[in-house]
Amino acid sequence: FRLCPCCTSCSPVRLSPCPRRGLWSVWMAPRKQLRLVTWDLDDTLWPTLPSILRAETALGTWLQMNFPERMALAHALQDCGVPLEVISPAVDQAMDVFMAERNRVDFFPGALETLEQLQQKGYQQISITDGNADLVSIGIHSYFAKALSSSDFDQPKPDPAIYRAALQSAGVQPHEAVHIGDDPVKDVEGARAL
Repeated sequence: FRLCPCCTSCSPVRLSPCPRRGLWSVWMAPRKQLRLVTWDLDDTLWPTLPSILRAETALGTWLQMNFPERMALAHALQDCGVPLEVISPAVDQAMDVFMAERNRVDFFPGALETLEQLQQKGYQQISITDGNADLVSIGIHSYFAKALSSSDFDQPKPDPAIYRAALQSAGVQPHEAVHIGDDPVKDVEGARAL
């Protein structure tokens, strides 16, 4: 998603390519109708693949430095009956290494400016994701009233429960909200189900 600067004054709400610039744009409805903007995160505000590849590389390097024979070591530890409390801290450290890189994202052009503009105009913003991005670590938590992850619900998107929770949290009706995401099934169908 990229906000096209030439189209910010248009209405009504729709997500479609800008006829002048060819970028994906959001045309906002009049403020009295729209009160909530929900966002998918991965591949909407930033491309996911670069941060995941960096995270996997960092994890692999960490494992090689700390456990050169990682698979053999893991199996050997399990086979020898090493208690989980000994193995568990190493797993926690490995996940910390992975998540540090996973949350080092490169935003799409205009993404941060769009979040800022929507916040300044008084729109509530809530993130809705199937991923594990940490808004605090990324540094954008101040733009969002709430961060919802499908890991806190019984089903991933497009199940409507997470969308319903966003509406309830914001105290709005479906016609007062717009969801912005990249996936036609998980994001579009999930939001339209309400």
